[in-house]
Amino acid sequence: MSLDPVTAVDALKAAWPALLAPSLLMGAVAAWRIRQATTMRRREKERPATLRLTPAEFDAMDDRRFDDALRDLLVRQGWPGRRVGGGRRRGRRRQR
Repeated sequence: MSLDPVTAVDALKAAWPALLAPSLLMGAVAAWRIRQATTMRRREKERPATLRLTPAEFDAMDDRRFDDALRDLLVRQGWPGRRVGGGRRRGRRRQR
């Protein structure tokens, strides 16, 4: 059972509207993925510059600033970070 080339061309001519929508959709998804990958690569290049602290800056931090810097670092790495506590326990255990 062979397919005549003229019949195949006629079939494609008849089916082109049905093939156009999936082709456009795949093209749009491909463009979105390429843009997303490019943005992620750019962010990965920029990240090391924003994560550096000098030893002097690190030593000069108070406890609240250290907590904020650690939270920012975790958020930049993709972890959920939020400020909790603030009870000023200074490392002491709670009395039960």
